[in-house]
Amino acid sequence: MKASTLFVLSIALLVGLGAAAGARYVGLFERKAAETTVRGEPIMVLVAARELSEGIAITSADVRIRELRPDEAALYEQNKANVLPPILTAVQMRVPKTSIKADDLLRRTQFEEKMAVPLTRRLDPDMRAVILMIPKESSAGGVLQLGEYVDVMLTCRICEGPNCERPVIKTACIAKECQIIAKRNNLNTLLTSDPDEKPISYQLQVNPYRAALLEYAKYKGQLSLVPVYSEKATPLKIRDTSSPTSSEMMMPRSFNQMSSTEYVNEDERVDKYNKGDLVVGDADMERIFKLSPLIPKSGPPQIRVRNVSGIQPRDVMVFGNADPKAPATSNQPATAPEQPRQQNYQFFYPSQSRAPSFGPPTSSFNSGPLNSSSLASADYCPDCEKNKTGGTTGTAAKQTTPPPMIRPQ
Repeated sequence: MKASTLFVLSIALLVGLGAAAGARYVGLFERKAAETTVRGEPIMVLVAARELSEGIAITSADVRIRELRPDEAALYEQNKANVLPPILTAVQMRVPKTSIKADDLLRRTQFEEKMAVPLTRRLDPDMRAVILMIPKESSAGGVLQLGEYVDVMLTCRICEGPNCERPVIKTACIAKECQIIAKRNNLNTLLTSDPDEKPISYQLQVNPYRAALLEYAKYKGQLSLVPVYSEKATPLKIRDTSSPTSSEMMMPRSFNQMSSTEYVNEDERVDKYNKGDLVVGDADMERIFKLSPLIPKSGPPQIRVRNVSGIQPRDVMVFGNADPKAPATSNQPATAPEQPRQQNYQFFYPSQSRAPSFGPPTSSFNSGPLNSSSLASADYCPDCEKNKTGGTTGTAAKQTTPPPMIRPQ
């Protein structure tokens, strides 16, 4: 072989080795290997099915599974330890730290790792949490968010006395500026649509007395939530009060509002509740609805018959005594004044024709109108004066035993 030929072959070999070294230096062989791996053995990954918002918990319906694209191979290799597995339930109730674009590869570092703030740590000092089941049409269409403030309204049918005279429907505010600290029995914020036929659960922050009043009002009428403007409202973000400041620990909170006749003595009611000396009842309802005291009605007059033997007076027989346990005869004339019959207001649901005396309506905590069977049962009223005297006919008069106790479902 000629020397010139060997020289040319040597030059060509050196050039080839240099090109191979340069290609390896720039990573052409690694990219080809990665492309070959992706194409040969598809890798399934979990990606966002839509735009995911910051702070809103997601479910399996918000993600989907697809093959890893060639342009994502480098990102996948760099974050292989943090990439979520291709399982739809792997993201259930996870909360994104920042907004995530649709079709983005999902990684653990994009979500909050700590649990949601517990309900008791969302409460301010000296406050209580009460749960209410409110229909959508009675809670601003169900679009109220965590951190917003609402007024709680109560709508009742009110009548006078045991015979439910002069019934009227009234609405009053029984709790002002209550903060929503949880919704749908869930500590996280969900982006979902609630069905129209089912009530929505709200956990509200109120003072101790208003908490007891709201629990009592569940059985007396229809509750509704009205959103109000408040500078303290922070939708979607709840302040963690696990470590109160020194000012909150030293200064007792005052609930009095001197400009309101309803809240002017609120601190006194809260103090009685904390001591166990407060009993919430119809007297609180009468105050809230601004009802005037009813004048007691006197019962039928007593008839006294004096027995005489010859010309000597014997004893006195009393008929129509207000006390049914008192003896009909007495050796002394009855001198005790007759006690008038007490007149009270009755409060019940607007959908009822009259108030049942045996328990709350069958609707589940203000979830809607009563059914026909419960309305029929509401005619039973053994305490009504007309049923005591036997002057009525029909269902109420013929009923000999009270219907079974009806409790909320």
